[in-house]
Amino acid sequence: MVFYLSNKYISIIVFSLLIRVSCKNEEKIIEKPTEIKVEYDMYQPADMAGFMNAMYTYNLQIKNQIIAS
Repeated sequence: MVFYLSNKYISIIVFSLLIRVSCKNEEKIIEKPTEIKVEYDMYQPADMAGFMNAMYTYNLQIKNQIIAS
């Protein structure tokens, strides 16, 4: 420590470098999160499922006709 204090030029240079390094004005860049647009696929039943639903409704109609008679 005595060496740095005795040599004024070195201490001035080191002090000025420390001031330059510590006084940087760094602006923080704030990134906005990207919005992810979700596209949903519409449900389309299989052909067999549609046929089975049609059979079910037809059988319900027949059942209701039998009960009504």
